Amino acid sequence: MLYISFGVVVGVLLEATGVLKTLSKVARPILSLGNFSSDSAAAFVAAFGSAKTAHILLASAYRAERISRRELVLSATANTFPTALMHLKFFAPLMISVLGNVGIAYVSFVIGIAFLVFIISIVLSRLLLSPCQEALSDINEPKLKGLRAVGEVFWNRWWKMTVRIISVALPVYTFIIWFQVSGGFKWLQTHLPNSISSVLPVECLSIIIAQFSGTTAAVSVTKGFLESNTLTGIQVFFTLVTGYAFTLPLKVLRRNLPSALSIFPDTTGFYIIGLSQGIRFFTALCFVISYFIFV
Repeated sequence: MLYISFGVVVGVLLEATGVLKTLSKVARPILSLGNFSSDSAAAFVAAFGSAKTAHILLASAYRAERISRRELVLSATANTFPTALMHLKFFAPLMISVLGNVGIAYVSFVIGIAFLVFIISIVLSRLLLSPCQEALSDINEPKLKGLRAVGEVFWNRWWKMTVRIISVALPVYTFIIWFQVSGGFKWLQTHLPNSISSVLPVECLSIIIAQFSGTTAAVSVTKGFLESNTLTGIQVFFTLVTGYAFTLPLKVLRRNLPSALSIFPDTTGFYIIGLSQGIRFFTALCFVISYFIFV
């Protein structure tokens, strides 16, 4: 709740100071290929700093009827690219420094999937959205004036999102915590499909299970297998991709879905998560299936 409230504060301040107009000019030349508006361009740049702030900017623009629901979904999907890049800054150095070429390949794979989601969102918006008529030099981004106006906008946005957090996100988070405490995730780890062991060595299952705990744990386990030549670089790469596909739904339940349902109105959060994360999961699954078939 505090994190999302902070995102509301940042979004209101960006609008009050007129920074949104500057941000939109930076990304507008690229996003104009997909007929996105200046609001979407500003949110895209903001996503390099905070995904929640970017989502809040889009949700506010939608409620103000400056963008359509279709643009809201496609723009939020496009924002997963800068969000993924910002997430990489935490684990990419670890992966590359410890795993070497395998780490570079895996990081490139994650970046490639994020870029694929971005390209698909651009293509879909090009086909589904009407061309935006506002010229880049004529962007008239609304700017709040006066502390009273800023305070009113902040209050209106904050209490609406707080209600959604209490009614939607809190029950979801509670269920996930209960599922974790009751041993649900451990049960999933011990009931991975037996068909995997027929293609990947049993050591690979240790890496996949470690990925459920986090990237650091997976890197630690993987390093030992590489140094002892127990697994080849190709085996480790596809094992990491397999773990990426298996752990993605759990990460969505833990992180993405509760936040999206809290910020975006109605059921829009489901569409955004389904489109952005569905493309990632399908692509990773195709990699895994191709390895299973040709090995």
